[in-house]
Amino acid sequence: MAGFVLSREAREDTLAIWLYLSQQASDDVADQQLDRIYDTCAKLAANPYIGRSRSELRKDLRSFPENPYMIFYTVEGPQQDVLIRRVIHSSRDIDRQFSGES
Repeated sequence: MAGFVLSREAREDTLAIWLYLSQQASDDVADQQLDRIYDTCAKLAANPYIGRSRSELRKDLRSFPENPYMIFYTVEGPQQDVLIRRVIHSSRDIDRQFSGES
C-alpha cells in the first residue's frame, strides 16, 4: 500500500504554518489546518495522480490544493509512494520557491 512522506522542506513548511497560525489565531486553528493538510496528503497517497502536473517547475512534480495552501509532491518508486516536496501558501511566488531545483 502506498503512503506519503514529508521531505525536510515540507516538514519545515508545515512547522512554519503551524507556528504562524498558532501566533495569529490559536493552537486549535493551527492543529486543524495541519490535520486538513495531512488528510489531503493521505488522499494523494491513495490517488497519486489526481494532482496537476507541474513539470514547468520541476520534472515529475505535481500539485494539489488544500486552500489556502498548495501541496507539491512527486510519485516515487514501484509502490508509487508520494513524497511531499513542499506545502506553500498559494499567495507566495511559487516559481521562486522551486528555482534552482531540477
